[in-house]
Amino acid sequence: PVALSKLSGGAAWCAVFFFTLIMLGIDSAFSIVEGVVTALKDSRRFNKVPRLVVVLSVAIVGLVFGLFYCLDTGLYLLDAVDYYLNNISLLFVGLMQCIAAGWVYGWDAQARVVGGRALGVFNFAFFAAVVIGAETAFYTTGKDGAVMGLSVGIWLALAGACLSFGLMDRTLQPQLSDGERAWALWMGNIEQLRDELNAVLVPEGSKNSRIPQVWSVLIKFFIPAALCCIFSITFQTSFGYYENYAGRYQAAGLVISFLTVIFVAVGILFPDVFDPFSPPDGHYAETPDDIAARARRANPSVPAGKLAGIEEAVERRPDPELALAAAAGGNGGGGGGGPEPVGNSGPAPQMVFGQQPQQWHPMAAQYPQQPVPPGMMTGPPPPVAMMPMHPYAA
Repeated sequence: PVALSKLSGGAAWCAVFFFTLIMLGIDSAFSIVEGVVTALKDSRRFNKVPRLVVVLSVAIVGLVFGLFYCLDTGLYLLDAVDYYLNNISLLFVGLMQCIAAGWVYGWDAQARVVGGRALGVFNFAFFAAVVIGAETAFYTTGKDGAVMGLSVGIWLALAGACLSFGLMDRTLQPQLSDGERAWALWMGNIEQLRDELNAVLVPEGSKNSRIPQVWSVLIKFFIPAALCCIFSITFQTSFGYYENYAGRYQAAGLVISFLTVIFVAVGILFPDVFDPFSPPDGHYAETPDDIAARARRANPSVPAGKLAGIEEAVERRPDPELALAAAAGGNGGGGGGGPEPVGNSGPAPQMVFGQQPQQWHPMAAQYPQQPVPPGMMTGPPPPVAMMPMHPYAA
């Protein structure tokens, strides 16, 4: 503002500058509130609560907590909280997401292919290599610290990979070669997840881009190691005394940032606590208003009067397709002269491990005629259009 005031027409430039800041703040408030509201409206607990009530409640809570930043010391509090949220909470959430996707997802299926002992050794060895390598780099003086830490980490990770390869249980899935077992051990679960995502994001006939294989490598190996290193830097440089602010500001930032860690720990130890915030069973968490709007868009030829009560029909019927047919056909039963159910409002297709669409996994192509041993698959058999059972399906 001081620099702008020295320009020609400085008062006007200052007004524009602060008006831009106000618009930026409002835009940020939109994105924050909408993110929270969408998550709540997609949950079981708040799915039927009117949107206005949810938005108003979130806005009031945000206003109450935002008042602390409007005090004389609010700038110091904001800076401290912002620093610890960015360097602890966000990094921790990103690390947990990578661990869940790259290391926890599909653990049981991997263990049925290579054995739990080999899988546990490989997982432990990787993260031990990351931690030991990072600490070696930061406690080695001079310019050689980074090289030393990287070398130690890579060698430990490779040693763990070799040890886990030797510990694989080769009595499981005896038809697999060692190379296929190694692939299942090191990359199998994350590749399974990638292909499941591609099956949803790139359905047959779609022109959407597929998630590349490099994504699997980054999520499983590179990003967790990088985030662990950044964590180590944060805890060794300015943790607890950022900008030498008073202890109360440091404490406020640490407490707020560690709430994220507590929430994650509660979710791991007591997952049922967050059940009310999960999507409703058997549906895409659409609200009656969403289904009604989709029905009207998909049935432009149906008189508006026949769709006028669709919100009530959806409320009465747990099956959205029956509600659509009942409201559009006007017969209350979903049959008779009404149109066929529209859209894709039925339950989402269940992704069963090992029952993926064609070309779901690079290893699947190696077993075009592989028979499935009795008792290997639980549940109904896959449709004809799907590939034969992948080794993970055991």
